[in-house]
Amino acid sequence: GLGLIQTGPVEVAALNGARTVEARGALDTMLDLQEIAEHEPPGSLLVSTVQGSGPPVHIVTIPGTQSDPLREGIESIKGLGGVQPVSAGMNPWDTAGIAEGMGFGSQHIAVAVGEALVQAGAKPGDTVVLSGYSQGGIHAANLAGDTRLSDTFDVSYVLTVGSPVA
Repeated sequence: GLGLIQTGPVEVAALNGARTVEARGALDTMLDLQEIAEHEPPGSLLVSTVQGSGPPVHIVTIPGTQSDPLREGIESIKGLGGVQPVSAGMNPWDTAGIAEGMGFGSQHIAVAVGEALVQAGAKPGDTVVLSGYSQGGIHAANLAGDTRLSDTFDVSYVLTVGSPVA
């Protein structure tokens, strides 16, 4: 109600180049991908495609919280005699992203993840695995039940690490 956190549509801006990651085993590889996602530029989302003898599997890896503009905004307005809105940033993994995940079911993230999957080459019916750390795990859990993804893709697994999900 105070306008401190603003959520909105997330734009998929670019598709970066491909690289190969050595698979070390299912869980180890998932954690390796999470580590890669955590070191990408702020606002990035990692979509990995596993090619094997069967159809491709697409792994969506969502990083944890990357910045805290809410705290920065509150610090900047202390002493001004009131609370001013903090404008929404360009990073969906900031404090507003936590609010979207906890209070709004990751509705904007779902659209962006669907677009990112298509840009990465995912086709309707392809298997998708959702993975995330902390805030990213909140979004991954929300996306698992979001029909904007499940009506198009076969969302088969969800892995969360350090996330408040039940």
